[in-house]
Amino acid sequence: MAAGQSFSASFSELLATTRGHFAWPSDVILYCLSKGRELLPDKIRRLCFQTYLQLCELPFETKTAHNADAMSPNGLAPFLTVRIGPHLTIFSDFEKLVLFLDAQHLGLEYGGEPTLKADNEAFISLITTRVVPAEVRFGGCCPARV
Repeated sequence: MAAGQSFSASFSELLATTRGHFAWPSDVILYCLSKGRELLPDKIRRLCFQTYLQLCELPFETKTAHNADAMSPNGLAPFLTVRIGPHLTIFSDFEKLVLFLDAQHLGLEYGGEPTLKADNEAFISLITTRVVPAEVRFGGCCPARV
């Protein structure tokens, strides 16, 4: 896999080859849009990435780029770059990052109660299926009251 290429097409291959044998590198970078270009859905995704990584106590650096969305394989910012072996892997999908970290025994669900894992999955699903689309639809603000 070439540097900068996303594992999105072979995510199951990534999990199979690294399951439980991956040490989190110190040079992980979360690329975000610059504050002037960041819309509310982008901010929600950024906060999801940042909060989850901080709760897992995994080091990362946040960098802003005016064209972070153009740098991402799916056109969405933020995205996380992680060196896995000789390859630079891009996680632009929050749910896949959570699955990857869990498979590596680095996520919040590892060693936790089954109900905690179900609750976390429910909250992530709620945010991605309800909150983000609502914010996109309404532009991140409440309608003006007349």
